[in-house]
Amino acid sequence: MKLLSSRKLRSAATVTATAAVTGALMTGPAHADIFLPSVHIQAKQGGKCLTQHNGETRLYLDGCNNSSWQKWEVASYNGDTNGIHNVRVYNLASKNCMTVKDDKASVDICKPGQVSSQIWALTGNNYKSFNYQFFTYDIHACLDSGQPSSLLFRENGCNTNNNYQYWGLPNA
Repeated sequence: MKLLSSRKLRSAATVTATAAVTGALMTGPAHADIFLPSVHIQAKQGGKCLTQHNGETRLYLDGCNNSSWQKWEVASYNGDTNGIHNVRVYNLASKNCMTVKDDKASVDICKPGQVSSQIWALTGNNYKSFNYQFFTYDIHACLDSGQPSSLLFRENGCNTNNNYQYWGLPNA
């Protein structure tokens, strides 16, 4: 076994201490960004997937398949609100963002900046489990698979006892 000289030992200790101090200075408050590059948004109740039909802006629930019209990117956008992730939801086929239009879950051209109709609060913590909820601040509504004509239910927050408002985000 070879021992380090005292000079090398001091040098190693200095590097370790510098790295520790730098790491401590660069560490800010805990912040976990969300970036899911290709997922299905699958309803807990009924197991169908959020789908954009080609050429339409309104969203539907269809049986899950490998269609790019059912593939979504979910990514953090404009920071968190009171510890809740703000996300944009982007359709990989149309390259449009999930939005609220005429009181319905729809898609539209992604607009820059703080566009309330295109920013969703996302709660939950397991991508493979059906424990995510999407809430829009724009009209105070929750994405709800039990509302087939609009896919939205207006309320002041998602109902944690309503399985129609829970979604899974399995990889697509």
